[in-house]
Amino acid sequence: MSYKAVNRLRINCLSFDCYGTLIDWETGLLQALRALHARYRLIILSNIDDDLFRYSQERLGVEQDEILHVAQSLYHDVAPANRLGISTAWVNRRRGQAGSGATPAAEARPDLEAPDLTTLVESLTRN
Repeated sequence: MSYKAVNRLRINCLSFDCYGTLIDWETGLLQALRALHARYRLIILSNIDDDLFRYSQERLGVEQDEILHVAQSLYHDVAPANRLGISTAWVNRRRGQAGSGATPAAEARPDLEAPDLTTLVESLTRN
């Protein structure tokens, strides 16, 4: 993931899929969230839903184009966020492995891709 790609997005808020993306066995999860919270507003969601995003936007006072949705599943998260016009970061822990894992294959285009949360955090918190 390039810093240039991150820099072109107008991110003020990060939303996270809580199933699979924020997994407690990943090294440094708590530190990663603390580092991100110092710079961004954070939302943790259980699913992609336009009403849920709209509610979160209103509560936090952010525009849709200021949200970056961070998720592990192209099928369950990135594709729906694409349809809603929300920028996405795909945590692609399967990088280099065949197939789509436990979810169906999906035609989705994440704005950013990282192999793990640590790499994503490094890119998003770089000055």
